[in-house]
Amino acid sequence: MTRCLLRCLFFAAASISICGFLFADDDVDHFILPETPPTIDRLKKPPLDKPTLKRQNFLPQTDIILPPVLLGYNFFPFFLPEYARTIGMAAGSFSSRMGQFSYASPGNVTVQYRMFRSDGESPGLYQEQRLFSTAGEQFLQSPVRIKWDAHSDESVVFDQNQKQYALTAGVIGYPQKNIRLGADASYETGQLGLHDKNENIRGGMSLLWQPKERHSVDVSVTGESDTAFSDTRDFTSAEFIYTIEPLTALTVGSGCRYLKDAVFPYGNITWFAFHRVRVSVVYRPGFEKLSWTETYLKNRWYAAANPLLAYPENTFCLTEEMAYHQGERTVMTARFTQKKQKNYLFWEQPVGALVLTPGNGPETALHEVCCDFSHQGDIFFGRASVTARSDSNAPLVPEYRSTAELGCTVASWTISVGYDYIDSRLVRQGSLERLDAQGSVTAGIKKRLGSAEAAITVDNITGQRLTLQPGFVREQPSVIGSLTVQF
Repeated sequence: MTRCLLRCLFFAAASISICGFLFADDDVDHFILPETPPTIDRLKKPPLDKPTLKRQNFLPQTDIILPPVLLGYNFFPFFLPEYARTIGMAAGSFSSRMGQFSYASPGNVTVQYRMFRSDGESPGLYQEQRLFSTAGEQFLQSPVRIKWDAHSDESVVFDQNQKQYALTAGVIGYPQKNIRLGADASYETGQLGLHDKNENIRGGMSLLWQPKERHSVDVSVTGESDTAFSDTRDFTSAEFIYTIEPLTALTVGSGCRYLKDAVFPYGNITWFAFHRVRVSVVYRPGFEKLSWTETYLKNRWYAAANPLLAYPENTFCLTEEMAYHQGERTVMTARFTQKKQKNYLFWEQPVGALVLTPGNGPETALHEVCCDFSHQGDIFFGRASVTARSDSNAPLVPEYRSTAELGCTVASWTISVGYDYIDSRLVRQGSLERLDAQGSVTAGIKKRLGSAEAAITVDNITGQRLTLQPGFVREQPSVIGSLTVQF
C-alpha cells in the first residue's frame, strides 16, 4: 500500500510541476479540449445538429424527478444566477422528514447539506441519511485552474450504518493551445455496518495533445490502492489512444490499455451517418476496477462485505450505439453491449440471512439492449427507457426493466406521472426461488411561486407489493410534500 501511495503522490506532484514550469502569464482565452474529435473549442456551446463529433449528453432533465421505489426524495440542484442560497424542506408518510441547504458563492464554490429520515412502512424499513458536499474551482493563472471536491455520506439503511468520506483535488492547465495537462489525487474511506473500514488512495496524470489538425493523442496513468479487495490492493492503469478524423463526419481511435499487469487493445469509431443520426462502436476489453462505494453504497442494500472479491475481466467487450437528436429537445438512443466476462460480479442472499453479499461467478457471455427516449417540449415532456439483459439467471438481475414518465407544464404548474417495472429475479444461485415481477405508479405536481416551489409526489399509488430486497417489502402508497425557496 505504501508503494502505491508513493506512486500516486509522484504522479500528482510530477504533473503539477510540469504545469507550473510550462505555463506563462500570456493573456490567452480559456480553451476546452473536447474528448473527441481532435479540435479545440473555445468556451461556447456547439450546435447539436452539426457533426462536431464532440461527445454530448443529449438527455435533457425534466423538472420533476420521480421518487424511487425505495422511499426517499431528491432535491434538485436548484442554482440560478440571481439566487445564491436554496433551502428545501419536506415531510410525508411514515414520519418522513427532509431538509436541504445549498449555497453557491460568487467565487465558484458550492456547499450543500441534506438530511432525510423515515420510520418506514414497518420497523425494518427505517432509513436515515446525512449528506454534506463542497466543491469549487479556481484559476491560478489564465490557462491554469485547480478543482476540489469533498463530501461525506452518513446513512442508516434498514438499521445498518453505512459511512463514506472522500476528498479529491486536481489541476488542469493549457501550456499551449493544442495541449492540456491534468493531475489529480483523492482519498476515500468508508465502512459498512461492523465490517472493517475501507481506504482508497488514488493519484493520476493525463495528457491530451493535438499534434496537428484532425489528430489527437490521449495519454493517462493512474496508481491506486484499495484495502477492500484481496485480489490485489495495488491497481496501476495506463492508457494510450490515438484519434484521427479522416472525414468531417467520422472519427476513428485506437490504442491500448495497461490494467493490472496486462495489456488490452482499444478501438472506437464515431460516424454521423445521416443528419442528426450518430453511430458509434467501442471495443474495450480489460479488467473492471471495482469501487467500494459503487459496489456497496450505490444500491443501498442491507449488505455484508466480501473481501475476497476479484476484479471482473472482459475478455471481449463491444458496444454499439445509435443516437438521433432533434436539437436538445428530442433524443432517441439504442445501445447494444456484448461481453464475455470472467469473475462476473453478482449479488445474492445466503440461506437463512437477510443481508445480501456480492460474489464472483464463472466466465459467461452477457448481452444487454437498452433503448431510451426523451422529449422536452414547451408544454409536454416525456421519457421512456427499456432494458433487456441475457443474464436473467443471475441472482437479483431482472431480464427486463422499463421506466416511463409523461408530464406537462402550463403557466407555473408542472404535472407528471410515471411507471417503473421490474421483471422477476432469482434470489440465489442454484435455487428456483424468485421474486415476483413488480410495478410502481408515481405522480407529481409542482407549483412555482416566484422564487419558491411547492411540490407533492405520490409513490406506489396502486398499493402494489414491492420487494426492495428479499425480506424487505412495501405495500402502501407514500406521499411527500416539499417546499423549496431561493434567496
